[in-house]
Amino acid sequence: MKKFSFAPLLALVLLSCSKDALVKENTTLSQEKKQSVQLNLTGFIQEHSNMRVAGNAAGRAADLVKISDIYYAVYDNSGNKVHDLHQDTINQQGNFGTISDSLAPGHYTIVLLAGDQPLITHAVGSSGNISEHIVSHQIMGAGALPIGQIFYKKLSLDVTADNTPQPLEVSLDRIVGKLVVEVLDALPANGPHGSLGFSVTPVMPFFSLASGQVREPDPIWQYNGTRTSQTTFEDYFFGSGYEFSITIYYVDKNTGEDKQKTIEHITVAANKKTIVKGYLYGAPESPAGQGYQIKVNQDWAADSTLINF
Repeated sequence: MKKFSFAPLLALVLLSCSKDALVKENTTLSQEKKQSVQLNLTGFIQEHSNMRVAGNAAGRAADLVKISDIYYAVYDNSGNKVHDLHQDTINQQGNFGTISDSLAPGHYTIVLLAGDQPLITHAVGSSGNISEHIVSHQIMGAGALPIGQIFYKKLSLDVTADNTPQPLEVSLDRIVGKLVVEVLDALPANGPHGSLGFSVTPVMPFFSLASGQVREPDPIWQYNGTRTSQTTFEDYFFGSGYEFSITIYYVDKNTGEDKQKTIEHITVAANKKTIVKGYLYGAPESPAGQGYQIKVNQDWAADSTLINF
């Protein structure tokens, strides 16, 4: 899987600091003097990811991502959370991308998340252990709300009493894929038969910070697509090997009846695009040949999957 094109330099500055200046310590950790830890992420925050659409300047511009939110969490050797931090470009304009922390000597797991909008991060239990911590779609009833682009990295850090500053180069991975649904003969939305929508089921709304994998889908969750133009829907989903179906809902232009069309066996992989495109009433050159085309586009990486309907 191709990684996102930024490689931030995490400057880990480990210096002695007074007890009064330290962040509150987890009581299960060593009582030795803590060390100052600074992660400087400014380098990658100034970078942009270009999910190219060959020969399409508008597509290139639409795919640029500007990171607005950073999430940092550190866990002890047992997986229990020690500290966490959220930064955004509104409240941390001066130091956005620089994370300062104080850690007692020991072995730690650090999780970094970045997104182009605020992320939903929470625990699915009450233990405070990384095994229960996820980033997810926001859930409203039985429906999942849209997410933007999300990047993730989990790494290990050993802090000793005699640490000296050492740079650590880290690349964050894009963990979402993009689903594009193109209904090529869709009618204008403001017309009498212009109503058009689609749903995805089942949805995989939860990404585990511990495993770096999507949690198993549950049929209860449904996602309603985001219409971005007369003919196109575009949405981000956590990349996985799980299959799902999309159902297109429309009003028949000839009869005015509510109809639907389902396309099955769709997958979205991290850092790739899946494009589902076709005609509801048959392609102009072949009226009898209704069908949708599926294409996985790795503009973020290299190729694409195309599903024609």
